[in-house]
Amino acid sequence: MQERRRYEKALKQAKAVFVDKSDDWMEKYLCEDILFAGYFKFGGRDYIKIPGLSAPDNSPKFDLKSIMLYSSRAGTTDLRCHWGLLACPLVAYGPKGLERIEPNMVPSPTDCELLKKWYKHGQTGRDG
Repeated sequence: MQERRRYEKALKQAKAVFVDKSDDWMEKYLCEDILFAGYFKFGGRDYIKIPGLSAPDNSPKFDLKSIMLYSSRAGTTDLRCHWGLLACPLVAYGPKGLERIEPNMVPSPTDCELLKKWYKHGQTGRDG
C-alpha cells in the first residue's frame, strides 16, 4: 500500500510539472525512464526496464535461472519470507504459479548468450 501512495505522489508531482502531457505519457516515463522517475523520487526506478536486456532471440521469455537476479530472500530480515511467499519483496510467476527466486551460482545459457552478444569474444585489443 505504501508503494502505491509513493507512486500516486510522484504521478501528482509529474502532472504539476508536465501539465500538457497525458496521464499515459507520465505513467510510461515514471515506469520506464530512470532519470524521470528519480527526479520525482519514485522508488520504482529500481525496477525500470533497461533497453537491450531482452533474451538473445528477442523472445519475451524471462530467465528465472539468470545469475543476475536477486533471490527472493535477498535483503529481507523478515523471517516470514523464509517460510512463505507473501512477505518476500520479490517473487516470480513461473510454471507452477508464484514461486521463490532462488540464488543461482551458475550462469544460465541466456546469461552466456547475452555476454557473447554484448562483449565480442575472441577479439584482442581495442580495435579487435
